[in-house]
Amino acid sequence: MDGGAGRRPCGMVALQGLAAVLEGGNMRIQSHAFGLLGFLAAGVSALALVPPAFAQQQGDQGEEEQLEEIVIVGSYIRRQSQAGSATPLSVIDAEDFRNIGATTIADLIQTLTINNGSQNNPDAFTQNATTGTSNFNLRGLGVSSTLVLLNGKRQVTTAVTTNDGISFVDTSSLVPTIAIQRIDILEDGAAALYGSDAVAGVVNFITRSDFEGLELDTEYQTNTDEDQTDFRIAGIGGVQGDNYGIIAAIEYLDRTPLTTAEKRLSLPTDDLSALGMPGAFFTVAPIPVDPLTGQPTTTPVFIPALGNFATIPARTPFIDPTGCAEFGGIPLRASASAPPPETGIGFCGFDFGDFFNLVAEETRLTGYIEGNYDITDWFSIGVEVGFSRNRAVRNNSPTFPVLTFPIIPPNHPNLPDFFKNLPYLVGVNPGTGEPIVQIGGLPLAFFGRPLGNGADPSPNRFKNDTWRAAVKGTITLPNNWYIDWHFLHAQNDFTVITRDVVADAFQAALLGLGGTQCDPILGTPGVGPCKFFNPFATNFTSAPNDPDVIASFLANQIIAAESDLTVGEAVISGDLFELPAGMVGIAAGVQYRKEKLFTDYDAISNNDGFAFLIGNPDFRGDRDIIALFGELRLPLTSWFELQAAVRYEDYGGLIGSTTDPKVAGLITPAEWISLRGSWGTAFRAPSVFQQFGSSTVLEQVSDPITGGTFFAGVRTFGSDAIQPEDSKAYNLGATLQPVPELTFDIDYWHFKFTDVIIRENSQAVLNAFPQDPTRVVRAGDPLFGPVVQINTNFVNASRVTTDGVDFKLRYDLDTGLGTFVPTFTATYVDSYTIVDPQAGLVKGVGSRNFTNFGSPTPRWRFNAGLNWANGRHSANVFLHYIDSIKDDQNPGAKVGTFTTVDVQYNLDLSDLLSITNNLVLTVGSINLSTRSRRMWRPTAVTRAGCMIRVAGWCMCACASGSREGRGTARGMPGWETAGVPCRGPGRYREG
Repeated sequence: MDGGAGRRPCGMVALQGLAAVLEGGNMRIQSHAFGLLGFLAAGVSALALVPPAFAQQQGDQGEEEQLEEIVIVGSYIRRQSQAGSATPLSVIDAEDFRNIGATTIADLIQTLTINNGSQNNPDAFTQNATTGTSNFNLRGLGVSSTLVLLNGKRQVTTAVTTNDGISFVDTSSLVPTIAIQRIDILEDGAAALYGSDAVAGVVNFITRSDFEGLELDTEYQTNTDEDQTDFRIAGIGGVQGDNYGIIAAIEYLDRTPLTTAEKRLSLPTDDLSALGMPGAFFTVAPIPVDPLTGQPTTTPVFIPALGNFATIPARTPFIDPTGCAEFGGIPLRASASAPPPETGIGFCGFDFGDFFNLVAEETRLTGYIEGNYDITDWFSIGVEVGFSRNRAVRNNSPTFPVLTFPIIPPNHPNLPDFFKNLPYLVGVNPGTGEPIVQIGGLPLAFFGRPLGNGADPSPNRFKNDTWRAAVKGTITLPNNWYIDWHFLHAQNDFTVITRDVVADAFQAALLGLGGTQCDPILGTPGVGPCKFFNPFATNFTSAPNDPDVIASFLANQIIAAESDLTVGEAVISGDLFELPAGMVGIAAGVQYRKEKLFTDYDAISNNDGFAFLIGNPDFRGDRDIIALFGELRLPLTSWFELQAAVRYEDYGGLIGSTTDPKVAGLITPAEWISLRGSWGTAFRAPSVFQQFGSSTVLEQVSDPITGGTFFAGVRTFGSDAIQPEDSKAYNLGATLQPVPELTFDIDYWHFKFTDVIIRENSQAVLNAFPQDPTRVVRAGDPLFGPVVQINTNFVNASRVTTDGVDFKLRYDLDTGLGTFVPTFTATYVDSYTIVDPQAGLVKGVGSRNFTNFGSPTPRWRFNAGLNWANGRHSANVFLHYIDSIKDDQNPGAKVGTFTTVDVQYNLDLSDLLSITNNLVLTVGSINLSTRSRRMWRPTAVTRAGCMIRVAGWCMCACASGSREGRGTARGMPGWETAGVPCRGPGRYREG
């Protein structure tokens, strides 16, 4: 393909002026206009300030030298080329990366047909604590079941986890994308070589270690409908000498937010919480009153709005019938059989859909330096240093719901105005309209949130810093033997800051002891600096709340977490002896790892003091792992090669040790065909968090003792007793090349994943241990009191079996009109069977898998592309297809198939401008098919919403239940998210 083909989408500038400034260098300029969708991108890119012929010559020479002896992913033994692998392997180089229009690793992950369930969205439901990160999830086996390497080295996992308590490697913080030479993806298990986490495969990022010159990329993206922009600038420079080389790369991203208020993707009735402001109110005791006397009674009560008598059940919620919809609330029935909310019985719902982000505000700075030096002809050393600094802000609701049900005292000054609109609860003086008796002097319980309608969103802030440093070396021994070693230390520091209501302070404010200067011990309610918080509708009109009172009960929950990884590894490899068909290759190595995790919660959280987030204790843990491994390559005949590997890892403690073998064979009966097969076992050890950590969330449960349904804190503890997850996998494949221009790959794969680590279901624990105080904590009476906390553990309880077929096709056709290269990549999933402790046996292929721990799994996914190049012109077209899936959260619902088309055209302007520089203009369109805006059911697309690609951005919206939304979409939509349920049976998460 022409050198200008497939460049990254950027935009037009004053070409002649820039060419004059950069005369004497090698430069390209690119532009990308998102035509039919109206999405525009613009920018500048300059490459390698050296003559192009010289740069190409250096690259070619470096490649030839590498092909003499290289190490590819899936093997420690050096070989002549990447061809002829006995295991399925995909290689994505920098040109492939640019051809698909990807500017981030998350963009690339989005297009992989072998990947299902990655969490690359900024929403509060799939990424409650991990906004700004991205990850792989090969075969949908979990974000922690794909091992991610950088230049063959392990990387630190994030200090915070997914909503399900899973740790993963953040691919967004690895390395600037401009520094990536290629990405090798091993598509079957590889724990026999690499150890834990290589269950579904291995992804190895290879940097441009031999780059020489200077390359700059600048990109500006925006859309015409909303005021949202991305600005990205990246650069790489390198110097290569006879016995040394050094490169340095840096990348900066500035992303402005796009909120749901600017682009609503759902209906108000679907983003609905029953806890609003104005809120609802319960009688603390189940005592209705006689409307004539205002006294408690057990007889039916006449309700004027109904024109009839009715019996009011215990704990019935009441709202001001004239103070809900008038101030933006949504009146809701208390139940299907309850009177309409116009009677004053019900809830005042809150539409929280306008308060979230489709795109989070984000800035990211990533840097990488690599140096290599040949001290002698037999000893070389190198250094790799990288860092990433990410800052993100994502909006939440103005305040979360208060689920501690605080008490409003009978003497609250705003209570009489509330009762005026509920005459059947109290006696009313016909002359004055004032209440005679206030429900027998009984207090009310508040069911709502302090701030809701009319308030501003609450920012959720994320600070994510990663740094890594590695020292490496190679000792070349006689007779093609080598010792490769490296020492690496990496650290991730993650801080999450979330505003919530402090339960005790809010209760004090309802009792008249609110205010930053009020002494809650010595103060007098409603006197001096001590003031009442008004939870009634009158706070919108005649009795607004004092901002100082609001400030007194709001505080930030601060989670500061640190994850550390230290690795030391040495591998010796070489030729053992010669067989008639070739040399027997062998490799053996030893690895030491130390993993640490520390999480520090603020003091309020340590005391479980927040009204919604509750809190959590601090925790820390560390462990040491020792591994021994070996590999053997046997060229038994000229057409048959056998490979074998085994790895032993010891974690100590109750986890103990594990040994995993793998065998693979390659048969080449003719030059045009090769057959491959592999079998092996793999494992994933529990993470440090799953061993030593803890987390607390709110979940809705039903008490088998009292019969009530309510929210309770669910605290999950790590356990040193859980065992590694086990996997058995095999692969059968073939590569056919009947003519040099045509290559066809086909692979059948099968995974059986057992002892999957999951968190115990809180409802199941409550049902099994309803009166065990070590598992179920009750307020007051330990046997019959209300449930306030359920203690759960991580356990080995589930399994997944999945199989399918991958297809790859490429044809290079030279014609008088130029070179055409059609490509086709597809994945067919035949089965995805889950055994879930609660859901039982689930056939999850073609399903969203919302009600179990699996990932959304369409049966078919494919990408079809056509590249063309002729002189200074080149272009490519890509079609992306995703099969339909069933929505198991909404029985009978279905998400239809999804097809989009992307186009890109490249023009080399060097000749036109009469300059020696490589100057390329790129214009493209995302979603050329112009799918009309249509109503969506986002919760049917993924476990937590619908991902939409707009001008290279991943955007997600989420709501509870079944909802519709609007949006144009591109590429691989929401299959790439797999978080916990937003709302529904079990868990409640509101951002």
